[in-house]
Amino acid sequence: MESLNTLFDIFSKERRRYALYALDQADGPIGIQELANQVREWEAEEEPVASALVNRHTVLDFTISLLA
Repeated sequence: MESLNTLFDIFSKERRRYALYALDQADGPIGIQELANQVREWEAEEEPVASALVNRHTVLDFTISLLA
């Protein structure tokens, strides 16, 4: 059961999932710098979406506090 918990912990981090996906999609071995660049690129693509969700959540919290 401990190994299953470790596995879930590993996959709970988005950056680790990105790294594993990049390694899976590679045609062969890739360097650590290339891997880091790819992960960074994917993380940068998601930031606007994450920021929009955070902003929406903040507005929603503020609205709910006004109604309470």
